[in-house]
Amino acid sequence: MKMIGIVGGLSPESSALYYRVMNRLANARRGGSHSARILLDSLDYHDFAEAQERGDWDGVVAMLSASARRLEAAGAELIAIACNTAHRDFGAIERAIACPLLHVADASGAALRAADRKRVALIGTRYVMDGGFIAERLADRHALDVLLPTPSERERIHRIILDELVAGAVRPASRAFLADLARSFATRGADALLLACTELGLLFPELDAGDGAIEATDELALPVYDTARLHARAAVEMALA
Repeated sequence: MKMIGIVGGLSPESSALYYRVMNRLANARRGGSHSARILLDSLDYHDFAEAQERGDWDGVVAMLSASARRLEAAGAELIAIACNTAHRDFGAIERAIACPLLHVADASGAALRAADRKRVALIGTRYVMDGGFIAERLADRHALDVLLPTPSERERIHRIILDELVAGAVRPASRAFLADLARSFATRGADALLLACTELGLLFPELDAGDGAIEATDELALPVYDTARLHARAAVEMALA
């Protein structure tokens, strides 16, 4: 199995999810007592969050590129950045290394298309929803029509992520809000809800039972796809190819 590098700490909660999912999937594929070969470079989330807040995207790119180079120098043969927002300047980070860098949107786009989804509702941090870089990649490379929340809904989602989930606080009220949001998106013609933030999946632990997606239920009006679990699965599949 090839060595997987994870640019992590963005936040530590999502990095822990990646590590757990990658090891579970590697064991499922290889059997016995096998686990994944992983290098994790865990950055200080405070520095990342502060740079985002002040709009220092050059500083973010420098931070992430340096992490990717450290992983490659330590032996990583492919790298995943465990954060959707960190993909804002994906190309610049990709050019900083020689080994493959897996884009989080490609894993999700492939899964959505394989399930014949066509119109996906995307939620994530304010940077992801306002920036358009995940939505554009899904549209351009995977022919998906992307719907976004209203400005007030975006702010509520952003606060759920930054004030709750990055600190490991999983609140039923926040899950209920996302369930209501899924019903609203369903009336707008969406056929899937994409969790385009690697922390949002913490609200849906039942995602662990499958391959990064769950079907619609009485509670959830849309099938839910989790970028974090799908990204982790894509890394394991590449490492085992």
